[in-house]
Amino acid sequence: MINKAIFEKTFSDFTRLKTIVVYLVFLTVPLLIFSGVASEGKLFAVTSLDLKAEYLFGFFSLFSFVWICGIALALLSIYFCASLISQEVSDRTILLLVTKPVKRVEIFMSKFLAFILAILLYSAFSLIVSVYIWASAFELDIFSLGIFITKMPLFFVYSVFVALFFGSMSAATSTVFSNKVKSIIPMIILVIITFFVYIQIRGIARSMDAYTGVLSAADIGYDFGNFYISLLESGGVKFIPTAQMIIGGFTGVYDIPDDGVKIDYDHGFVLPSLDRLYYRSTAASLLKLTILPILLTAAGLFIFSKRDIS
Repeated sequence: MINKAIFEKTFSDFTRLKTIVVYLVFLTVPLLIFSGVASEGKLFAVTSLDLKAEYLFGFFSLFSFVWICGIALALLSIYFCASLISQEVSDRTILLLVTKPVKRVEIFMSKFLAFILAILLYSAFSLIVSVYIWASAFELDIFSLGIFITKMPLFFVYSVFVALFFGSMSAATSTVFSNKVKSIIPMIILVIITFFVYIQIRGIARSMDAYTGVLSAADIGYDFGNFYISLLESGGVKFIPTAQMIIGGFTGVYDIPDDGVKIDYDHGFVLPSLDRLYYRSTAASLLKLTILPILLTAAGLFIFSKRDIS
């Protein structure tokens, strides 16, 4: 079912030094900008050690959800998987592959498994680099750094679901289009809808008591947020109100007060947590994020097996 030559060639293409460097620059620039302009970072010098660790980890958790393990990784997954078949078709190299004694399912699965291995390495390396930048920028002490290191597996698990979700969907579109750009465009639109556009759709639907049925079921951003928050809470993570408010704005998992969340660093305590909004259970969100990639991968296999590429 796996062709070693195709797997190794695809994995090598995904892990070229140029690609790694470009992605790391793409990933870390927002981190560097944030650490440079965040006024919160300057206030930690006069806070207690526990409070400093609490807030810094809260902001990192927010950045991980939205960027490090979220949008950045989703875009990388789309970029990789959009070329699995469409690039071969546009370059006419697919004709060479199918004329060899290699089944189409072997071609697709060899490439997709190479993507999975590559994206796991990118995700792990991205987290390590991001924690290093965060620790350096905010001069983390050993106590705070230890918290980050012990919680990294939780961020990694979330990143895997994000990568597989958008990667499998991009792989499926790759079997439909004969051009990589055409495969990428609808997937970028999906990322924008998931992380940005649905914020407005959700807000309007809630105000009209219409956030039910298809509108609710199509809210993938909520499912990612629901899973992410539950995953980190199961690992003993306590989110600061600011992170809850921003993640809640992106995903709708928290009940945000009309006047927002006010922060007071001077009193040395973390303000009360926001209430969770359970439009569906964590298990239901996890099931959706698991089943959809499987179905999309199967759909990609089916389309590719039936496609006329002559």
